Amino acid sequence: AEMFVVDTTACVGKSAKDMFSIVAARFKWTEHVGDLAEALAADERPTIHCVLHAPQVLARFRRLGVGSWTSRYVGLHDLCDKGNFARMVKSVEGLCDRQEWAFNPPTWALPEQLEALRAVLSHDAASGDRRTYIVKPEDRSQGTGIFLVQGLQELDMRMVMKAKKASIAQRYLDRPLLLGGFKFDLRVYVLLVGGSSETPPFAYLCREGLARFCTEVYEEPSRANMGRSMAHLTNYSLNKRSGNFAHSGSTLEEVFDIHSTASKRPLTAVLEQLDAQYSGFSRQCFYEGLVKLVRTTIATIAPVLTSYYRSHRGDGGPMPCTHILGYDVMLDKKFKPHLLEINNSPSMSVDESLPLDADDPRLPESPEISPDRWRADGAVARPNPQQVRDGKVCQCSDCPLPHTHRNSLVDLVVKTTVLSGLFSVLAQLGAGVEAPQVSGFDAVDIADHPLFAALSAAEALFARSGGVQKAFLSSTLRRVLGPVCGNGRLEKHDLDAVSQRLRGTSYVSHE
Repeated sequence: AEMFVVDTTACVGKSAKDMFSIVAARFKWTEHVGDLAEALAADERPTIHCVLHAPQVLARFRRLGVGSWTSRYVGLHDLCDKGNFARMVKSVEGLCDRQEWAFNPPTWALPEQLEALRAVLSHDAASGDRRTYIVKPEDRSQGTGIFLVQGLQELDMRMVMKAKKASIAQRYLDRPLLLGGFKFDLRVYVLLVGGSSETPPFAYLCREGLARFCTEVYEEPSRANMGRSMAHLTNYSLNKRSGNFAHSGSTLEEVFDIHSTASKRPLTAVLEQLDAQYSGFSRQCFYEGLVKLVRTTIATIAPVLTSYYRSHRGDGGPMPCTHILGYDVMLDKKFKPHLLEINNSPSMSVDESLPLDADDPRLPESPEISPDRWRADGAVARPNPQQVRDGKVCQCSDCPLPHTHRNSLVDLVVKTTVLSGLFSVLAQLGAGVEAPQVSGFDAVDIADHPLFAALSAAEALFARSGGVQKAFLSSTLRRVLGPVCGNGRLEKHDLDAVSQRLRGTSYVSHE
């Protein structure tokens, strides 16, 4: 029997709707496409509302039917913001063993921690340690605005024009694990489902994912090569524009070939390659490291999601929400995972662009189309704009050259696996299964993590104190914390200073 209707009313563009449609058809669930009023009227049946932004979630909260879900949590956009996440980690890492965050590179939120970063660089110079740091704009993505620095003078020069712009700096992993001489990172997918003020969400790590490779051979960073972004930055959106980008195959055998040199490969295929190249590599240890990483980060994030939910619904759940997170991870030469960032909206697109060869007959006649003009600045003649499907010539911004579009098989296989796992979890919950299990996914236990217990207690106190509107007022702090003041440690007048500090924040809200 059909268990859910899949509402894709809010999905626009190619980014998500195709995948929701494909997987809904696989599960033989009806897809609904219409306006919001129709979608909510149809919500008498359990519905998965596929949404892209927090306002779309809030619009559905008001009339969400029993057994229905939204495909996003309110608040995750804020929590996955690079600067917010760095500030959050800094505020909680003292609440647990230091090794709990060993996977997280040393990070500074700029500009407020610029002086602390400058002190570290000064110490590096004094000790003769020439370390590299990577600076990423807080509000940018897809590799734009990123730069590397070595030394205090270089940092100061680069920051002159960015003094008031929010960004983060991290210690650069200058000795990453390589395959065939190329640097790569891993896009690992994590499912979140439900949760409340009493219990954390279900969390599942997908054992399949994507490996994204640089398109230039890696060398340890130096002043001479730090500008070679396609050797140092693994961002797909950057490297796909390189003439060296190698597309994955058009058959499953090619996609999963252990000898593949494609610039984007399935995670499981890359693990086979690592097994073959490195005798000390262990898949079991690899996945155990990822599970630990996911467990710590979700234990930190989950109580804050409850707080967001309370602010909009007035209670602590249960939350009728799901989410797919994209964890970007890099391995070092000892095979240890390092978290680069958590992507709140990992691309679910399965589209890729293929530049036309210079002698392709579909190009318009041009007197001088030669290989030296066939370059990334788009100097060659371009065809008239056309739609992006079925081998037609296109000139959209995905590629600077005339190109065609097709479904990327590696994306299709991986992302179908991820979304099918989410739908399977929802189907089991709808059937009354208390602890769903999905083949190819590792369930991650959050409930017994010490950070979840501590932060859940803090969230409950925050809610009882009036939430975001009242919790940080001096009068509230005196009322709530007054009974524990005295004894020569914390005095009531100290609470006034705490109130001022807590009400001044660099936290960035996107929702």
